[in-house]
Amino acid sequence: MACTQGFRSKVYKLMMTWLLGVALQAAAQVAAGNELSMNLSGDASFGYQGLFGEVDSNSFQVGGFADLTGYYHHPKFLSFKVNPFYNQSRVNSNYNSLFSAKGITGSANLFGGSHTPVDIGFEKTWNNEGQFSVPGAAGLETHGAAQGFSLGAGAFFEGLPTLQASYSINSNTYQILGTDGDGSASGRVFSLSSSYLLKGFHLTGSYANSRITQNLPLIADLNQRLEESTHESTTQFSVGRHLWDSANWSANYNHTNFQTDYTGIPSDSTFNSFSSYVNMRPLSKLSVSVGMNYTTNYSAYLLNSVISQSSTGGTPSVGPLQASGEATRSSDYLEYGGRAAYMITNDLTADGSVDRRTQSYFGQNLDSDTASGGLGYTHRLLGGQFATHYGISWFTVSSQNQDGVGHTASVSYAHDTLGWTSSVDAQYSNSVQTAIINFNQTGYAFGLNTARTLQKRWRLTLGARLGRSHIDGLGNSEARLSSANASLATNKFSFTGTYSRTSGNALQMSTGLTPTPPPGQVLLPNLLVLYGGYSYSVGGGFHPNRHLTITGDYVNARYHTDNVTSISDNLLRRYDVKTEYRFRQMMFLGGYSHVTQGVGATFNHPAVFNYFYVGVSRHFDFF
Repeated sequence: MACTQGFRSKVYKLMMTWLLGVALQAAAQVAAGNELSMNLSGDASFGYQGLFGEVDSNSFQVGGFADLTGYYHHPKFLSFKVNPFYNQSRVNSNYNSLFSAKGITGSANLFGGSHTPVDIGFEKTWNNEGQFSVPGAAGLETHGAAQGFSLGAGAFFEGLPTLQASYSINSNTYQILGTDGDGSASGRVFSLSSSYLLKGFHLTGSYANSRITQNLPLIADLNQRLEESTHESTTQFSVGRHLWDSANWSANYNHTNFQTDYTGIPSDSTFNSFSSYVNMRPLSKLSVSVGMNYTTNYSAYLLNSVISQSSTGGTPSVGPLQASGEATRSSDYLEYGGRAAYMITNDLTADGSVDRRTQSYFGQNLDSDTASGGLGYTHRLLGGQFATHYGISWFTVSSQNQDGVGHTASVSYAHDTLGWTSSVDAQYSNSVQTAIINFNQTGYAFGLNTARTLQKRWRLTLGARLGRSHIDGLGNSEARLSSANASLATNKFSFTGTYSRTSGNALQMSTGLTPTPPPGQVLLPNLLVLYGGYSYSVGGGFHPNRHLTITGDYVNARYHTDNVTSISDNLLRRYDVKTEYRFRQMMFLGGYSHVTQGVGATFNHPAVFNYFYVGVSRHFDFF
């Protein structure tokens, strides 16, 4: 590994030297009348860095970054941008890394503005720092590398269908600091689309094909692995037409096939969807929408909505795919109905909807009818703005002799008084919904925000939020959130503070945990990760003049994750101090970062990282 890193370091030094040489040579060519035009600027830095704790190293370092832009012949013929960077860290640049990040990004545009534009992009980074996110809490620190390439082209000729094609490939690897939990992911995506206006009809079609593979540590048990591969292809056609002055019609057809393999359990499913809608405004105060939606293999459709979400950035985190075999069974879904809204007065609006749903699943047929109505009211009240809405819905399942009534209510008020700009809002809902099965979802939320300008231009901002939601009868469906924030700032000083406590369930993705939508809960109960905990942070800044800036922050998080097989306790404590002093083209830098992180079995013996840097950098405008 040391030899590899040494080789990469030499390659990067040669790359930077070559780039500078080419740029200077190009500048000379431009002066001689060459059609190549380029601009090069950047920063060069020199300093001392020390990394102590789990990894000990200290050395004098040379680093920098460059911004090379230009074009050949004409900006619309060929334009390009290249940004290499070397030994950039969280305390001496905007690059968020404890480990002296290195990399290069670039893009090029050929024939821009013409009938056949072409776009190219690439990126490659090493030693980059990221975060494995947990809802409502500070994320776990990760260390890794990434690379990607993209190519896009189009054909746009008057009177002919447009054509656009793109291809991208990317991969990344990372390790959660203080653990042996490393992950990797790679993906390829090809897409093709076209649109055409034919006798007033807007026609569009597209095809997308993606392949994604991932190998991740389970956040609830880092000793276990989850391997996933997904191949999905989607073909889509849509048509739309302006019917008359106040009406538009649209229709869409979708065919999707996806194969997934979670930890050796495969699933191969196909579904088709068709929808059609008409939106109209027969009166100036009345808007109406009617339509229908039909899906074959509805269980596969719902499963794909969960898998596609996880495949974009990661995979569900626990156990086998319970519904994989079930997704191939016969099921369908048909919904049709209408919606309307009418402005009774400038302050009062009425809305309503009627829907009928027919679905089959595992030989069970469900026919349901839903109707809803509501009133919304907004008005100036006591010098402020008041708004409220109340809705009621009725639900029946004729095949099971079930019925229910749901209610939704919301209210908000905003007012400026005695120098305070304040707003408060509240929402409540208790409504019956359907996916594969019927469920009753209940939730509420409250929020408060206020701000005021104090003496000597100090600005105070305060906020708080409280919320809860759950599905009746489903024990692991509850999600809670309570948070508060405050900030105080003026021209020279700034202070911030946040607090958050959350709990809920999620699916694991490569970038962290993402809260689960209700259909995912119903379909994949054994894939859920339950999480809960708290996080708080404080920060401040001092900017006495245009030369000196001092900033600092502290974050502390404690939360747990668990599933049907394991429990993980997690701790994160991080603080940073950074100083910058600018003098003309020079900048003197100093900074210190500390990370304490424990996950699962390592929680009682967390890993500790300390990073120190002091140095100087100079900005250059070469040409």
